[in-house]
Amino acid sequence: MPETPRGLEFPDSAGSTEIWTHLQNLAESADTAIGEAQAAALAAAIADAAAKYALVAHIERFADDGYYVNSIPGTSPTPIVLPDQGTGDDGISSPGGASFDILHDGLYLITMTITFEGNANGNRFLTLEHNATEIARARVGNAGSGGVSVSMSKVRRAEAGDSFQPFASQSSGVPLDLIDGEYTRLEITRIGA
Repeated sequence: MPETPRGLEFPDSAGSTEIWTHLQNLAESADTAIGEAQAAALAAAIADAAAKYALVAHIERFADDGYYVNSIPGTSPTPIVLPDQGTGDDGISSPGGASFDILHDGLYLITMTITFEGNANGNRFLTLEHNATEIARARVGNAGSGGVSVSMSKVRRAEAGDSFQPFASQSSGVPLDLIDGEYTRLEITRIGA
């Protein structure tokens, strides 16, 4: 790890370039203005801030082309199961693909799109639950003979051990499939501590 002349360490890579450049500049300017005892205290504070910032949590799941995702039978919310396709890291767990478990406290952005096969009747719904409590719901009318997409985004604070789960429902009167590929996808990103 790089150091200033008095031994004040600062991170030099990962994450946003601007934040790391800012931390380096802060370390260097503080190093010239303070003594060794104060420099050590500041070094600990900078290391703590860098560790919190560097804690990444991101997952992206989608249904591969040709992979049967879900048949949504009707108005009862049906869990949307997304296979282990896409990207992720150790900040979010997806056992079985239906529930997304948070491993680190923070502020999260959840973005989801689902696409139903075409049907001229009823409405299509996408629901997001946080710890089994509905926190967001989106509705789109029928699409005639073409498919229809329902999208939503939600910012939500979550703690380690919390979970997010997406559900779909529809009121066409017949079961409808979700279209696979990039048309049905979920992304969760930690955007703050």
